[in-house]
Amino acid sequence: MRTAIQQLERLNYMKIVRERSESGRFVRSRWIVSDEPILDWAPYLGNPAVEERAQEQPTLDDQRPTNTKFVEIPMNFETTTTPPPHSVSNLPEIGNEADEEIWLWLCQKLTIEPQKARQDCAGLSATVAIDVLAEVVECKRQGGIRKSVPQFMSSLLRKAREGTFNLSAGASLRKAIPQILQNQKALHAAAAAPPFSPDAVPAMTIAERREKLRQVRDELARTAHEPRLAGGSR
Repeated sequence: MRTAIQQLERLNYMKIVRERSESGRFVRSRWIVSDEPILDWAPYLGNPAVEERAQEQPTLDDQRPTNTKFVEIPMNFETTTTPPPHSVSNLPEIGNEADEEIWLWLCQKLTIEPQKARQDCAGLSATVAIDVLAEVVECKRQGGIRKSVPQFMSSLLRKAREGTFNLSAGASLRKAIPQILQNQKALHAAAAAPPFSPDAVPAMTIAERREKLRQVRDELARTAHEPRLAGGSR
């Protein structure tokens, strides 16, 4: 891209002007783009406080006349430059409910927004993205991250895009996550269940009570008539 921009500037299809404040500090850059070469950019600059680049005159042998349109792209250098938003088709596609639950659980462990994590993992498959998150979570738990967590995650994502990432520390966690989620669901279900109440136990009929008493009486009678062995044991 840098080479292409320089070529557009050299052929006068593009002009990048840098504006300064009164203190001499760079305030912003303006990108002025034309669909045909412009030899005199002065009418389009409109700002005296500009640092201009020395430009070579283009060769206009095979230039075809076209309609001139200008696009100005402001570049503010006072704020941190952020990359353009990823297209939806470039984000990890999490197709099933199980992977979605795993994804949300890992994002919760890393205290990052699920959509932000998807943008960070743009260009990767859902399986590889989940593996990277599992590796980060487990390395964080083991205290094996020397840098900050975002820096460590960025390095793993770069390796994943280069095809050199291997799941190592997080392999066991990756396999255990479905069981962990199942146990959590069981605990949540138990916590949400109504407390035990004797009133909830169905009442026994008189005949059932008599039968129960008879069974207890017969058991006691059988135990009392069993022969005792030496040492007092039955």
